[in-house]
Amino acid sequence: MTTLSLECPECRKVEALLNIDIKRLLDDLAKYKQKELTEQQKQYLCLSMLGDEPIDIARKENYQHYYNKRKRENKDLSSQEIDELVEQDIKNRARNISNFLSETVNQYIIDLITKLDDSLSFNTRPPWLWIICFLIDNGYKKNTPPIQKSNMKQIVIELKDETDFKKMVEFIEFMKQKFGHNALKFQTIESKEDEENERQN
Repeated sequence: MTTLSLECPECRKVEALLNIDIKRLLDDLAKYKQKELTEQQKQYLCLSMLGDEPIDIARKENYQHYYNKRKRENKDLSSQEIDELVEQDIKNRARNISNFLSETVNQYIIDLITKLDDSLSFNTRPPWLWIICFLIDNGYKKNTPPIQKSNMKQIVIELKDETDFKKMVEFIEFMKQKFGHNALKFQTIESKEDEENERQN
């Protein structure tokens, strides 16, 4: 069984913002993988679910390290020149993270999805937005205290791509910080393709 420590802020954030039962998800991934995910794999999984691309992860993890290193090694360069070197370092790191995700986390998620629904098949990982909706619809929704209907307001957000999804996660985080933990709950997301399919059916 997976033990979530208080030192895993990304795991707590996925639960708080997306209502995903991250412990169950990690347990099931470990079961199908026959080995618990490493701390780095857990972190990258959760950051990806929160909308971070490999370049975002690389910047969060390495910017200060690369900046200090480049500044120390290139004392005669301007701040702009150092920033350009750091940006290239981050892009190189992002490529490594992307490859790492493709070989590990992405594949584990695909394996889990196809075991939950054997009618699905993927050559590459589907968008994280789709994955989160799939998980919510297939038993990975975190049980949270109900909100009185009289206090509920529905907000519909139209998402065009994964970049918009990241902005939506940031919006949910802002609302929870400003108005309290139960101010906003992530319920269901439908794409335009889903809506068209429903109308046709």
